[in-house]
Amino acid sequence: EIITMNQKLQIISWIICSYATIFICRRSFSYSTPQLVAMNKLDKYQIGFLSSIFSVFYGGSRLFAGVLADIWPAKTLLAATLVLSGLVIIVFSILENFYIQCAVWSICAVVQSFGWPAVSRMLYQWFDQEERGRYWSLASVSTAIGSIFIAIFASYVSVHWGTVYAMAIPGSFAILLGFLLYFIAPNHKIEHRNEHESNGTKSSNDKPWEHFKEDILHNPLLIQCLLSKVMVYIASGVYEDWGLLYFHSVGFSTLEAGSIHLWVSIGGVIGSILIGFLSDFLFNGRRDYISFLFSVLIVISSVAFYFIPNNQIVYSFVFFMLGFSLYGPMTLSGLLLIENVEERSIGAVVGTSGITSYFGTMLSGYPIAYFVNNFGWGHFHIAGITSSVCIMLLLFNISRLSGGKEKKE
Repeated sequence: EIITMNQKLQIISWIICSYATIFICRRSFSYSTPQLVAMNKLDKYQIGFLSSIFSVFYGGSRLFAGVLADIWPAKTLLAATLVLSGLVIIVFSILENFYIQCAVWSICAVVQSFGWPAVSRMLYQWFDQEERGRYWSLASVSTAIGSIFIAIFASYVSVHWGTVYAMAIPGSFAILLGFLLYFIAPNHKIEHRNEHESNGTKSSNDKPWEHFKEDILHNPLLIQCLLSKVMVYIASGVYEDWGLLYFHSVGFSTLEAGSIHLWVSIGGVIGSILIGFLSDFLFNGRRDYISFLFSVLIVISSVAFYFIPNNQIVYSFVFFMLGFSLYGPMTLSGLLLIENVEERSIGAVVGTSGITSYFGTMLSGYPIAYFVNNFGWGHFHIAGITSSVCIMLLLFNISRLSGGKEKKE
């Protein structure tokens, strides 16, 4: 059955709105942290610990979430993720006991891990191979779109109405959107309508663990790609998760800090879209070259952030450049892995990539809190600059090792 352009536009709109809302629920806590600290409800150690346990449970659930996405209808799973995320974030917003908060936040991480596998499955079902890339890019920037919205919304609401409303309102909207998605969004007609793309290459005698060792663990190029992804997520976590508190520490108000911080997401949207076009049109599909060039910009921006004067406009520009340069390699990292692995191990490398990315996020949580609390905000800059330099060196070596061969479909 032919899928019309109108149906495709409906589906991509639902996907973008749904995944942006899931991300908004998650980030509503991050943008409420300055007020939570000011009201003595949480300290830096507790915030860092919550950030780290979220990454542990989120990353640890990725492989299971991928399996579940193959069993459940994708739209149903995405709708359930929205409803459960909304319920959990509402409960979390009214809790006072830190240990119960940790338990509920861990549940939130597991629930939210089902979001992207469901989105990926919907993209596979609804869009043909020759057009899937552009829609994948649009879906990928939904997190940045969500960050832009919640940066403004939560910063304002947490100050004027309180942190409970800053988290409970997005949670309530997620529940409503989940039901609307389930009952109104179109259903796909054929579960595996693009099944012919695989050409039946898999064998029942395949040995996944042997392929995993041969194609991934014994592949220096892929190991460096995975390490670079860890470093990208460390740098992103440093600036995104700790930027607001840093701006508070240098004298900005909650609204001023939020207005500066939103520029990292604006830059991220532009960088995520632009890097894909540049890799195709200027570098003939060489993701490693353009990623390395973006990594040089990451280093320049992180060093500039350390030396610039305490000025809101200058900080906003530098945070825009950090978002632009960080989100670019982050978007292409998955594609870089897929294009440098054997076809039989694509699923394994995607699952491994999901775990390593949130290992990087975990390292930007409690460890940063420890150094900032004990040694000051100078170590916030050291962490950002060090991870940025590591990204650049790894991507340089990846560009040197990669043969630049195009993946055959």
